[in-house]
Amino acid sequence: MKDEKHRSLALEAYQAYTSRKLPVKTLPICDLDPDDPKTTLGQGRFIYVLRLGLSGMKNPSIAAIPNLNDPCAILYIGGHESGTNTERYKKMVSACRKAENAYARNGYAENDKKHDHPVANRLTTSLLQLGFSINDCLVDIVDGGQSFDELELLIGYEETFHHLPPWNAKRSGALAYAG
Repeated sequence: MKDEKHRSLALEAYQAYTSRKLPVKTLPICDLDPDDPKTTLGQGRFIYVLRLGLSGMKNPSIAAIPNLNDPCAILYIGGHESGTNTERYKKMVSACRKAENAYARNGYAENDKKHDHPVANRLTTSLLQLGFSINDCLVDIVDGGQSFDELELLIGYEETFHHLPPWNAKRSGALAYAG
């Protein structure tokens, strides 16, 4: 966080997202084909927010992953390296589906190996045995306009719940702590 003004902006951005005062497009991941050009969003500063969705109904251990005070059940907040739409959320979905396929094929998760997206690293054998599937989750595509990017949503979440979303172990995006 740069300063108190940045903190206020981040809280404002997070509140605008959770109250749906920002343009948000919610996509069920089961309906998403990352290779389909019809799902292209166009240009802009898009933030993607992975939410638990129906996966949380499968097992109490899965439901306990997001903060219990978080009505959105956020698992991960991401953005795009260039500040423009690179549709990195599609990379997340593809990487998670590959990780789930590896689990189905091998009988264990390969979360100790490098994946194309950090969320895929979170798909452990235990989690997948409980019935978690990326296809049961939702992804919110948030238009940050010119005002903010994923860093503001991350700070807003952290200021609201006193820690980052569960699968954002660190602020490692290109915009993290940018001056």
